[in-house]
Amino acid sequence: MLSTPVYSLSSANSAGKTTMNMITYASPIALRPQRKYALGLYVQSMSYQNVKETGRAVLQILQVRHAQLTQLLGKSSGRDVDKVAQLQQLGFAVSEEYGLPVLADAVGVMELRVVSEFIPAGDHEVVLCDVVSWKHGQQEEAGDAAAGFAPLYTGYLRDNGYL
Repeated sequence: MLSTPVYSLSSANSAGKTTMNMITYASPIALRPQRKYALGLYVQSMSYQNVKETGRAVLQILQVRHAQLTQLLGKSSGRDVDKVAQLQQLGFAVSEEYGLPVLADAVGVMELRVVSEFIPAGDHEVVLCDVVSWKHGQQEEAGDAAAGFAPLYTGYLRDNGYL
């Protein structure tokens, strides 16, 4: 079975209410002249509404230790739960990048700006985004991948009962 990277999308509506969700339908599609990502956004999600309204988000690459956040980020709604507060209660540090909350220990973060129309695709819509800026995460010690800084993949979530 295919194993793909697992991301979290941080977004806010025009009133500033933020949320994060788990996203696996994300793919780099171009390097030049501008880096681009294609995102598949679940149309019932608050993240979809936020991105459609504001045209921006921060995509963060999750690491293996974030697998335990599958229920919070992937199966609950920001309409019902303050996900940032819940992350902090669970002991995860949250910082701010590009004006949005992110997991402080994400493998990397990318500021995205919508550059296309939203394309209907069943229960998701596809949108193209420019990567405006990006940063690599900060490992506490060089070579810390064995300690959990390795990127999270859907295969890991399946193999460990999260999906």
